[in-house]
Amino acid sequence: MSDTSQGEGWWLASDGKWYPPQPASAMPPPPVAAPPPPAPGSDDQPRETATAALVCGIIGLCISWIPFVGFIGMILGIIALVLGFVKRKTHKVKAAMILGVLAIVISTVVWFAFVAAVDDVVNDIDDCFQAIEYDLDQLTETGVDPNTSDAACD
Repeated sequence: MSDTSQGEGWWLASDGKWYPPQPASAMPPPPVAAPPPPAPGSDDQPRETATAALVCGIIGLCISWIPFVGFIGMILGIIALVLGFVKRKTHKVKAAMILGVLAIVISTVVWFAFVAAVDDVVNDIDDCFQAIEYDLDQLTETGVDPNTSDAACD
């Protein structure tokens, strides 16, 4: 250190003094910018879990109205509910749990309604076939067609 430059490579510091050149190996590495500290009580894992739960709940609710695809909506609703129970800290998780329950309930109701509708159709077709069979039996035995299948097969 000196009050005047002593040659090439000397540098003037903020204190007004001249300093000799330093070899490259002696220079400290430049400081690395550290990531900002996380906010108190928060980390990325619950946020990601909450987002996943919310996405599962939304998709599950949207597709729970479709009879065959609604089964996947029910599964997504269950996933949203389970992820919600794992991380019950934010409003996003509470919304995901509500959407998950709605997806489960709606897909269950739609599934039972679909099964009941299919059962009605199958019973109607069975009644029609029985009436046709009765008409054929009567026609072959008596030679007269009772024509009961018209009413049963409407």
